[in-house]
Amino acid sequence: MGAGDDRLVACVEQALRTKPLFGGRPCAVVKDVDSLPDAAQERILGLLPRGDPDGHLVLVGTSPDLRRRLYATCVRESWAFRFPRLPIARIPAWLRQEATERGHVFAAGAVEQLTELVGNDLRMAAAEIEKLSLYVGAGQAIGMDAVAAVVGAIRDRSVFELATLIERRDLGAALALVRRLLGQGEPPVALAAFLAGQLRRMLLAKSLAGSREAPAEMASRLGVPPWVADRIVSGAARYDERTLERAVIRAAELDSALKSSRLPPTVLLEVCLLELASVSKAPSPSRCAF
Repeated sequence: MGAGDDRLVACVEQALRTKPLFGGRPCAVVKDVDSLPDAAQERILGLLPRGDPDGHLVLVGTSPDLRRRLYATCVRESWAFRFPRLPIARIPAWLRQEATERGHVFAAGAVEQLTELVGNDLRMAAAEIEKLSLYVGAGQAIGMDAVAAVVGAIRDRSVFELATLIERRDLGAALALVRRLLGQGEPPVALAAFLAGQLRRMLLAKSLAGSREAPAEMASRLGVPPWVADRIVSGAARYDERTLERAVIRAAELDSALKSSRLPPTVLLEVCLLELASVSKAPSPSRCAF
């Protein structure tokens, strides 16, 4: 366990021993617990309550590995709670409801534009709706020009731009965006999960290409809004099916490697994207070197 991890656990122990100024039980929150090494997780495990706790310890992770004792214990003791993000297909309705509660409606195309920018990050979406409400004024419609003016600046840090770049087969730009997102603090496991989901949807769209399904049915099968489904279908057409199949397998290998490899997560993600770029040009039997 590194010195930084040792200090973190020591701080948690101290926080749980310190009585709050205004009474009640002490509370400590540990974020990104997934990234802690086994030794640190074992120390955290020793802090978990037995019987009536004297304090509250909240552990936050994005991709629990049930092979580790810390997670397995939390699940066994019914201390684990899952808070999944709202599916992207349900985001437009959520945005409309938020806008209605503030006395606004969306003009044509605006809610789709906003969904593209905020994705399914509800905290960001709620903040942007609040800013849009102030920008357009009481009772006014929220149009595409307002969305572009108020929310457009966040596009360069949105993980959903990664999907667009993959669909366009612009893998060099996708790699640059991944590096930028990692630098901004985006969890590598979350990026890997997003990449895997996007590739699976593209593979499904490719396999359904000859079925002549109606746009609404295709969107339903892909689990996304119709305008996103159209983009995925167009993107899938730029790849052959074998490439997409291999890419899905590699994304699964990446997820496993992020949870078990000793290599830094940033290196694993970048290596797999570079492998994906080479596969897109000329498929080969090689696998990601994890």
